Amino acid sequence: MEIDPGTNTMAENYKIMTGLVVPRPIAWISTLNEAGSTNLSPFSAFTFCSHKPPMVAVSIGRKAGSVLKDSGNNILRTGEFVVNIVNSAALAAMHHSSAVVPPEVSEAEALNLQQLPSVTIAPPRIAVAPASL
Repeated sequence: MEIDPGTNTMAENYKIMTGLVVPRPIAWISTLNEAGSTNLSPFSAFTFCSHKPPMVAVSIGRKAGSVLKDSGNNILRTGEFVVNIVNSAALAAMHHSSAVVPPEVSEAEALNLQQLPSVTIAPPRIAVAPASL
């Protein structure tokens, strides 16, 4: 099968890519907004890209009108983020964390998710995550 992505809408290309590239792990990315509150966003477009040094790659899309998402803005401003691996224990909270909220709202606080300090960077880890990078 050949698909010309140039003839598809962005939504059609998204559906094709997410249907073909499986399984996709799910994670929360925690960052800090300008006020120091935790921004928490679900991501399925991330992967490891190096083991020496250990590195992950994250693909951050844009909102309507080509506006960078809050996570992207926070990462560009601070250079820091945490990838919190999510399992079925956090499924409901993960689903609710995908709601669109203003940048000053902390999804972690709104969802009553316990946050733990990171050792070397400012954004916190999420306690329910079995692993955080």
